[in-house]
Amino acid sequence: MNQDRAYENRRNPYQGNSMEPMEPFFAAQPLWGWNSREQQDAREWQRMQSYYSRTASDLQRLVEAECDRMDYRGSILYDEFPDRLMMEHICRNIARQYDRENSGENEKKAEDELLDLIGVLLYNEMFRRRSRRKRYYNSWI
Repeated sequence: MNQDRAYENRRNPYQGNSMEPMEPFFAAQPLWGWNSREQQDAREWQRMQSYYSRTASDLQRLVEAECDRMDYRGSILYDEFPDRLMMEHICRNIARQYDRENSGENEKKAEDELLDLIGVLLYNEMFRRRSRRKRYYNSWI
């Protein structure tokens, strides 16, 4: 068989299929490099969390669980101006849950200091999730 004829029978990849609409490269790959940057940020975040004390890491776990429960559209987590009383209520609920989990230990923690730490961890986690969501949705607009 002639080599030229065998080549002619193959589909030319540059012609494409007439039934499929052609998509430009940027539409098929809108976030090139995005995943590696997100993974790098996640690794750095976990590295920094590994330096937390035992109490702070336990509280961080509880805060992340609470934020996972609140992570839905229309949640207080994504309000433009979250209600301060509601945020303090969430902090108190996390503190109560921490006390229930560690009731066997005789550690006396000042409740105000514990609430302050929970507040810092909660607000930091909220900021991180809000900025991640904002980056994600702004990249598609």
